[in-house]
Amino acid sequence: MKRDHQYGEALSLLAECQDAAISDPVGGIAPWYFEQAAIIYRSEKCYDEEIACLGKYLEACPPDRRNHHYDALNTRRLKAQQLKSESRRRQQAERRTAK
Repeated sequence: MKRDHQYGEALSLLAECQDAAISDPVGGIAPWYFEQAAIIYRSEKCYDEEIACLGKYLEACPPDRRNHHYDALNTRRLKAQQLKSESRRRQQAERRTAK
């Protein structure tokens, strides 16, 4: 679905998988579902959704299961926050120059 740019369908399926992973975290929570959704959100410049998706994983991940995947998704979340701030600054600058 992602390859075919069917992002709505992909995100819907990923959300179901995320909820299932969180509700039954046997062996930990699979980060793949969250990472793939974050990739789609980033490609669409939907930074708020990307941040929320990654935050959902980071909050649900038990402390004893935090590993390199946890660190990578936390780094990705921080980058999304930075991109959101940069985007907001650009929009504000464009508004000022348009006046």
